[in-house]
This record gives sequence, C-alpha cells and structure tokens, in this order.
Amino acid sequence: TIDLEWNDVKEHEQAPGAVTDEIKENVRASSKWIWVGLFAGFCFSLFCLSQVGNFQYRRVAVQRVVPTSPVVNVENCGDTQQQWAALSQWVAARGGFIHPGLSSGEFEDGVRGLQATRAIEANRTLFKMPESVFVNLKTVASHPVLGPVYDRVPELHDGLGGLAVFLIHEALNKSSAWRPFLCSLPARTRLPQFLSPKTRARTYRELIGGEMSESFDDYVRAYNNETWSRYWRIVPALAQAMPDVFPIANYSMSHWAWATGIIFSRSWSRPFHDPIIEQRTRRKRVSVHTLVPAMDMPNHHS
Repeated sequence: TIDLEWNDVKEHEQAPGAVTDEIKENVRASSKWIWVGLFAGFCFSLFCLSQVGNFQYRRVAVQRVVPTSPVVNVENCGDTQQQWAALSQWVAARGGFIHPGLSSGEFEDGVRGLQATRAIEANRTLFKMPESVFVNLKTVASHPVLGPVYDRVPELHDGLGGLAVFLIHEALNKSSAWRPFLCSLPARTRLPQFLSPKTRARTYRELIGGEMSESFDDYVRAYNNETWSRYWRIVPALAQAMPDVFPIANYSMSHWAWATGIIFSRSWSRPFHDPIIEQRTRRKRVSVHTLVPAMDMPNHHS
C-alpha cells in the first residue's frame, strides 16, 4: 500500500486530476520503500527455504541418532578382564582402592557390570576413591587443552555438556592419561531416548505396561531436550572459537549421544563452585555430574 497523509488528500480533493509535485514525490518515495520491502521479503524467503533441510535434518537426526563410541584404537583395549586389570592398576596408581575380589564381567544381553570373583565378607570396603580420579567440570577447568577454552567459552560451563566434551576429546586421544577408564566404558548405552520407536514400544509392553507409557514418553522427551539443547548450544560455540581443536566431524551427534548416555547412566553428583553456573541458576552452590571410574560399574534392577 501507498501511505498518504489524510491532510494531503483533503487539500487536493477539490481539484480532481490535479496531482501536485509534493504528492508525486510522496508516491515516488513510498514506491521505493515498497520495492525495498519486497526485495527484503524475497531474500528472507530464500533464506528460509535454504534452512528447511537443516531444520529437517536436526529433527530427524535427534529422533534416530545412534550412539557411537569415539574411543580410538578400541581393539587395543583388550578383553573385559584385561580392561579391568588396566583400570585397577590405573586407580591404584592414583591412590584409589578396589577390593581384590571384584572384577568386571559380561552378563545377559551383553550388559557389562561388576561381579565378585570370590566370597566377600559383609561390611568390607569395596571402593575407596580419591578426588584425583573424579571426572567433572573441575577436570575440564584444569585440563591443559580444555582449560583455556573453559575460560573463554561460557557455554562450556555446563555440568552435562562440559563433561561430554571432555569424554569425546579424551576418547579421540590414543595416548590419553584417562585411556584405561575410557576403554572400560561401554560402546553403547541402552537408555530409552536412544531406542528406536519400535524397540521403545516393545519396552513399554514388556517392562512398564501400557498404563505408564505416557509418563515414560515424558521422560524420553525431557532427556532428549537435555541432550540436544546442549549440543546445539555448546558444539557450534566451540567450533567457532577453536575450529582446529573442535572440528564438527569429531563432535558429531552420534558421539554426543554416546557421551551423554555414559553420563546419564553412570554419573554421581558432586558440589562444584562456578560463578557462571551460579549466576545462570541463581544458586550459590551447584552439584554437577561426576564420573568415578570403576565405581560406575555396579548395576541395579530398579
């Protein structure tokens, strides 16, 4: 539309056909802005069309992403018993203790867990772990590579996301100081948010019953939101800040699904002081996800 002031129209309404130079100028100016608006709208439409594929990719990928372990040279990790022996030695070298009657084993359906190799008397200490083996944001902040990035990129100040970045970064390093721990981690986690719709429906029937399926879906949606909202917030920020250190190909959605699956299924909670997180959450002290090697292996039925 061409917007003319009412006073202009009223002034000339007594002289039909007489269009003054002033009105001509108004029409020309308005027409110019119409064309500018049409061109801007056209460009915006092209941009939206170009992003449809990306938005669709995100939606489909989040629904169907399969966790994939990024641990390099996994064939050199050895079998389950060799992994346990290496992990036990690694923990002991850092001042930790694991009862000698414990070991790791493969159980039904390929589930890895903790087992006793001999009778253990009641009230015996099974684990004693110093803070030096804990893996959380404190580990990230003091890391020789991730530490400087932690100071520069506020998005990394996240109990789940920051720890996921650490796991992927170290898993891709074949000479990582944390390799015995990384080799002990499963290649996949059986969390419901990573199951296919068909498998999830079968789980409904076999384990929880149809009456609980709605609350189960709520759980899956909540954990998907936790997982992918952090991915899209943290990974692009890291890639932009240091593309050589954090190439997108290494921090893929499948690697992110593996790392967050490990954290969701195996982590403990520890208090941590971080000004950025405290400001974000408006809490003076927060608890963050914390992985404790070997102590993360016991399984449970409920």
